[in-house]
Amino acid sequence: MKTASLNKIVALALLILLLSFIPASAAGPGVVTTQGKVKGLQLKKNTMVIHEAEYIWDSKTLFYDEKGAPLLDEKGSPAKAERLKNKDWVYIVGVSQKNKPTLIRKIYLLPKYIKKSDMHLYPFMQ
Repeated sequence: MKTASLNKIVALALLILLLSFIPASAAGPGVVTTQGKVKGLQLKKNTMVIHEAEYIWDSKTLFYDEKGAPLLDEKGSPAKAERLKNKDWVYIVGVSQKNKPTLIRKIYLLPKYIKKSDMHLYPFMQ
């Protein structure tokens, strides 16, 4: 009887552990998402540091505001990295690369750190 109860507890613990990985795998293999403050921004090299990890962007990287709308410059053209500054809060969707920094596919400029309880207000963070 005690062994059956122990087996049920172990099975339940394994199920909970496996279910905790679903959101990460739902984004797809190699997809990286993170929220953090920009540090070590180098516009000429297309690199930035967030949480002590290096990220890079290229001409295909898309820049958005906190509402998920494309960032535009004064002329209405798509804005690029020139809008970034050190200490800006950002949310990044990128692709991990073997032996290279993560390549940013989408970057969202945020007004501040977004708490988990407020993430529902930002659809791109779902």
